[in-house]
Amino acid sequence: MDFKAKKVMPRPSIRGMIARTYFYMSKQYNLRLSRQDQQLYQAWNKTYPVQEWERQRNQRVACVMGRGNEFVGPVNLKSCS
Repeated sequence: MDFKAKKVMPRPSIRGMIARTYFYMSKQYNLRLSRQDQQLYQAWNKTYPVQEWERQRNQRVACVMGRGNEFVGPVNLKSCS
């Protein structure tokens, strides 16, 4: 954490999830990402691949919302009860 620059770096275990969340928000809600942010999130997405808990969470969210985060992976809406 850099208090003077007012910057925070998330712990490595959640960097990929953060990247995929921003990619989803960018596409779904027209959130503009700077070129620098895009490059950072692409690196995080590649370095920190989707984990099983993230896939399971994506499926649960899709059952409620009717769609999942395509950057996490496919969902099966037929399995929602």
